[in-house]
Formats: sequence, C-alpha cells, structure tokens
Amino acid sequence: MIHCEDGIFSIDLNVFPRSAWANSPMVKHALLACGAVGPFAVGISDGDQIFRSRKGIQRLRSAAAEDVEGNPNQSISHEVDTWLKGDYPRWLRFASLALWDTNRRFLCTTAPIVQGRYRWHRGAVVRNVDPKETEAGTKAAWEGLWTLPPEIGGIVQFVSGIFSGEERLFAWCRGSDGRNRLVEFTDYLEADMLDDGTMRPIRSQAITRMIDSGQWWKEREFTKCRLYLKNISGAIRWGVWVRSNRNPEWLPMKAGSVDFAPSDDLTRSEPRSLPIPIGDIPDKCYPDGDPGKVSETSGVQFLVRWEGPCTLEGIRVEIGNDDRMEDDVKCSGRVVFAKPGPAEYDDYEYATYQLPLYFE
Repeated sequence: MIHCEDGIFSIDLNVFPRSAWANSPMVKHALLACGAVGPFAVGISDGDQIFRSRKGIQRLRSAAAEDVEGNPNQSISHEVDTWLKGDYPRWLRFASLALWDTNRRFLCTTAPIVQGRYRWHRGAVVRNVDPKETEAGTKAAWEGLWTLPPEIGGIVQFVSGIFSGEERLFAWCRGSDGRNRLVEFTDYLEADMLDDGTMRPIRSQAITRMIDSGQWWKEREFTKCRLYLKNISGAIRWGVWVRSNRNPEWLPMKAGSVDFAPSDDLTRSEPRSLPIPIGDIPDKCYPDGDPGKVSETSGVQFLVRWEGPCTLEGIRVEIGNDDRMEDDVKCSGRVVFAKPGPAEYDDYEYATYQLPLYFE
C-alpha cells in the first residue's frame, strides 16, 4: 500500500513469472482524495491500516466500506475532532501515529508546534480497542487527549517495536528546557516519572455530555448527585463542577480527597466502585436562580478533575424529590470533603503545569 498526498494505491507483486508483469494489472486504487499526511502517520494492524489524514484519523477498511455519496472518506475520529480540527494543515506532515499492542491502544499526535528546525506536539489522542475495557463491551472507544508534564515535553515522534523480545512503545520528546528525551510508555507506573526519579501524580479531567431527563425538550428539576470512582490506588484528590444549558459558567459543587488502602484480607473483596455524594445542583445553574423556588432546567453537564490513580466510573443524577440516594459513604477508604476552586478550564494544563487551584 502506497500513501500519497491525495490518495492510496496498492501494488500486487504476487505475479509469477516476473516477465508477466508488463501484461498484468498490478496497480489498484484503494482510496482517492485521502491518504496519510506524513511518513510516520501510519500504523499497521492485522490486515488493516490506521492513518492520520487531512480529514481526521481513518482506517483503510472502514474508509473503503463506508464510501457513500457526499462523504467518500468517513473518519473514525469524530469524538476527538475538537483537537484534530485545530491542527495547522501544513504541519500535519510531522504527525506521528503508533500502535501500543500490549495495551490494545493506538496514539496519534495533535496540536503541532514548529519553531525553526524544531517541532513537537502538545499531546496525543488515544483510542482503546480492547472490548473488555470499553463501555458496554463495544469494539473501541476514544480515551481523549493525553499530555505529558513540561519536564518531559511535547511528543516529536513515536517509536514502537520489539526490543530484546519485548514489545515496547517510546516517544522522542522535546522538553520545556530545550532538551530532547526518549520517554517510555508503561502500564505498571501509577505516576509520571521525571529524569531525576521524581514521581509526578497524573492529573486527569473529563467533561460529561449534557444530561437530560430522557426528553431533551422538557425542563425538570435536577437535585441530588453522586460521583463514582473505581480502581483507586493510594491517595487521590478530586473536584466536581457543574453547568446547565441556561448558564455556561462552571460552578463549583464539591471537592475532596480519598485515602484508599486496599485490604490484605483476601477473603474480603472491595466494591467495584466508590460512591461519593456531591450534593445538590447549585441554584445558580437554574434560569431564575432563586433558592426559594422549584427551579428547573432541561439539562446539566459536569466537569470532573482528579489527581492520582483511579478511574472515573460515572456520575448519577436524581430528578425531582427522589430519596433513593443515601448521603453516607460505605467503603474501606477515607473520604475528606473540601471546597473546589474556580474552574479555569484548559485542555493542555497538565502539559504546562500552570494549573488552577483545585481545592481551597
């Protein structure tokens, strides 16, 4: 398969004898007006190819199979187009894509930066292709944007392969100090390790979709909420902010910390997730903003941030006066609540480490 600037074609070399090549149809167009944007923007995966094109991230099979009128090259990156569509087209030739086979993921750089002869990317979008880990056992799901601490730097190029009999994934990075570094991606470290061995707790954030009552046009009263975290290891810090479809401002709800020590008793199993009550929706989210009234809105959205190793399971929201949620937390961990600070949201804040105040 040969990727060109404006298409992909294949050459069938399985023609014997070689003298028959002159009279055999060996070249075939695979895709038109679509191809990898650079020499390092292609990944090979079991009879398929994943590549970064001008239209997003695409698979060779899906692009050919979903060829429909008016949309000849369907991408698989709709969920992460927020970042990909902001890439400067002329700098896409520096894009790098790699498969992390041992962790069933692939990564593609985004947000390219070019300064003279140096170039790097502020982050990478990541797709999980392991059905056991994705929601409802679907084939694949996007995990959003991954960034690295400024001491490690921006990603120049991924390097994956088999080294001494072990599949490993590396990345050449350029740090904020102007130094180049070779960084390895692993699944056994729960924090980012810097050059001097310092462990930097990873900070993560997620924005939910706009949650409605099942009837998007109908206004209801959203009341009590609960946050669910799982796979907690050690101490974590978290904060939750909320906004409604009538008020775009992120309002603080609740923050806190969890000191979770797994039990050594093998006969006792820990719960699948830790439920944390985060209280009621602030009245300012509603159109009238009057605490004395039964305020209603058609949808609410949450911003969740946390520091440390854990997985966000979800947020549960009650509608109306439903008392099925209890306010106590029953788990072997220790939960301490605090007041969240203002939410000055930035997708790349972990890469700059100029973070807003999470907790007061």
